Amino acid sequence: MKGDFSRETFDPTKHYSGVRMQQGRVQTDADWNEQEALQRRRIRVEARDVIGRCGAPEDNAGFAVSVTAGAMRIGAGRYYVDGILCENEVDGLAYEAQPDLPGVAPFAEALAKAKATAALAYLDVWERHITPLDDPLLREVALGGPDTTTRVKTIWQVRLLPIAVAAGDPALLKDLQSKRAEVQKKLDAVKAAGGSAADIAQLTADLAAIDARIAALSVAVSCDSPFKEWDELVADPDRRMNARTQPPTSAIGPCVVPPTSGYRRLENQLYRVEVHTPGPISAATFKWSRDNGSVVTAVEQISGKDITVHDLGPDDVLCFAPGQWVELSDDRLELEGKPGQLAQIDAVNTSLRRITLKVAPTPLATGATGVDRAMHPKLRRWDQAGATATANGVSMTAAWTSLEDGVEVQFSTSTFRTGDYWVVPARTATGEVEWPPFANPNTAPLPQLPRGIGHRFCRLALLAFDVEKKVWSVASDCRQVFAPLTEPCCTRDASHVVATNWDNDDVLPSSIIVREGLRIRLDRAPDPRSLSSDTVQVSVEARFPDSTGFARVYLNGRVTRDPADDRVIIWMPPIEPVNGLAGPVLAIVPPSRARKAAATSKRAAAATRAAPEGATRLRVTLKGHLIWSDARAGMRVFVDGQAFGQPGLRADGKNARIALTFPSGAKASASDFESWFFIGGRTQPAPLQVTTVRFLNFNEANSSAGEVKPPVAAGTTVSFKAGEAIHAVEVTFNRAVLPASVGPNAPSVFIERDVVGTAGKPRMPVELTVNGNVVRLVLRDPTSFNAGKYLLNCLGTSPVTTVVPTVKALDDSSLLDGDYDNQAGGNFALAFTAL
Repeated sequence: MKGDFSRETFDPTKHYSGVRMQQGRVQTDADWNEQEALQRRRIRVEARDVIGRCGAPEDNAGFAVSVTAGAMRIGAGRYYVDGILCENEVDGLAYEAQPDLPGVAPFAEALAKAKATAALAYLDVWERHITPLDDPLLREVALGGPDTTTRVKTIWQVRLLPIAVAAGDPALLKDLQSKRAEVQKKLDAVKAAGGSAADIAQLTADLAAIDARIAALSVAVSCDSPFKEWDELVADPDRRMNARTQPPTSAIGPCVVPPTSGYRRLENQLYRVEVHTPGPISAATFKWSRDNGSVVTAVEQISGKDITVHDLGPDDVLCFAPGQWVELSDDRLELEGKPGQLAQIDAVNTSLRRITLKVAPTPLATGATGVDRAMHPKLRRWDQAGATATANGVSMTAAWTSLEDGVEVQFSTSTFRTGDYWVVPARTATGEVEWPPFANPNTAPLPQLPRGIGHRFCRLALLAFDVEKKVWSVASDCRQVFAPLTEPCCTRDASHVVATNWDNDDVLPSSIIVREGLRIRLDRAPDPRSLSSDTVQVSVEARFPDSTGFARVYLNGRVTRDPADDRVIIWMPPIEPVNGLAGPVLAIVPPSRARKAAATSKRAAAATRAAPEGATRLRVTLKGHLIWSDARAGMRVFVDGQAFGQPGLRADGKNARIALTFPSGAKASASDFESWFFIGGRTQPAPLQVTTVRFLNFNEANSSAGEVKPPVAAGTTVSFKAGEAIHAVEVTFNRAVLPASVGPNAPSVFIERDVVGTAGKPRMPVELTVNGNVVRLVLRDPTSFNAGKYLLNCLGTSPVTTVVPTVKALDDSSLLDGDYDNQAGGNFALAFTAL
């Protein structure tokens, strides 16, 4: 933090939790800043402990990486990196348009230059000190625009890291994929033709052998894979600096006065020592300032050796003068983590606010002024001097190096980074520097790690390059997502089932099982060593002969991971007959006996529809305690497969089923996943229902009532004018109806007139015709509806007192569902009025 600070007193090892003000006491910037540092650390440590090192909230997970049409984009939302909140407000933000990463090379161009076929997109998060030179709104113009407080800004940058991955022979891989397609095609043909079990078994074995070779050749990397490049990026070498005041030399004799030692300046100072050139101690350099690098001004123009600035400092001490070293920089260099240009001042023209350097610097931007005002160009004063100060900074050494007036520093033999800095408060009252262990005199100072700049990193996505199509795509989303503590969610220390290629409690065509197998997708790649017919169990339930009980038979299928997606478990059905069951087993087993329709009430009828008629139930179980994945840092996690039920509909759109909620998980470290479905049998048709009623005139045009779409709310009356000459009513069903069940001798579809004061409702004489799913009623006498109230009836339940036909479906004679409860039975009635 390059600010006009007195000192930095925050020390987490002291375990302070707050700063208390006292009345009548002097207030200093250090107290205020320590309180802010205490609170900030508390918030971030808590977030780190609760969320983990990296995490995105489930309801607003940000920084999703996508690649479309050769462009990489970043999703809006929030992400926490080591407890630091990062927010992106722009959805679909282009990689090249990041607000705090100016001048970055285009996405594809950057990776093409590295000749990479795989890369990691990652977040680089750090903090930047913001002054009024960076944000003019920090000045209060109403008070004359004074330089008051500064700010700390969270910088996030989505960067790309090309990685080298071990790849197989592309030509051989392509050849194997072609052979696999041929064998699969031959296998499908043999199965379709009813070939022998031996031929099918041989082709299946050939397919498995090819899959194994493809898996061995395929690149097997994931978000959790270790990468040398990543380890080098996140490595944090133990680089330290020590500080002290110059110790006194030994006196030669008792009458000799020793030379002056300790801190000898008349002003209290906060020395800042900052790394300029990165690298090992033998190549690294540093720069230093007695005012914490706070003497800085805005640059308005660069012209050769001349630099026009906004001001030359507030006074004769905090100003720019000939012989001083200055650094020319801007936002682009600072956000890239690069040092600015060091140069020495030759002359200063106060009237023109012009600083002339001894060597002409490189302009910071093209154009007449040589700067880009939007990048906040600035000139900062540093105080190194003498022969050790160069345009590259001051060379580091493992020996004690004098800064000035008794202050000395020493560096460890390590590798340093640009921006690493230390601050050394020097006090005239003690003649000492405040440095651990803060003794006076401080005869045994302790080397310290840099105070900044601290970078935190999190992986966002794994990118892959298709060599044939020459396009990049997102191979894996590496973000860690968490749910609020008060909402149910899966534990992050387990893997979970996220999808299956069947719907629970519904019918699955057996052809899909033969062609694709049963596919279960997890959110982590399971270890192939944990997959077998013992841990991925598929059983079939078949009826005992002459019994209502079931026998469960476990099928010894082949269990593998999908070579194209290692997070998908594939169970392929067995070929050989199982325990005398017909094979090849799909068949899969003999169908259970069709149940007789013995229901005499709707409740009984509903009970018989628990499974589709004549279907066989298959049950799939994943043994969650026995299927594992290897997570980060070698941590082994298991499957939390418990999936909760919810209401659903079968594929027919009518019958209810128990659907499952994905992803699975009950906040357990492991639990079993269980699901079932049906194969074979006859698909249950939708209940017979009225879908449309139309009132037609002699020109076959609709009445003013239009088309009526049942069901209608109770008490609803349809009306039209008697003058419209409506002479026919057309009733459309969702399925074809049995003509004999409609009439004409004892019709089950008829129209009654509601006559006031009459005990019974007389029926209107009509000509009734049936054409597929359409029943038409044409008035005979009168030939059109006169003013009055009428009732259209379609019977789905015979009255108890008389034997009256009911409307039935043509294909299975099921009764009309007139009350729309998705069960056969119930009358349909529609009141209408001719006005």
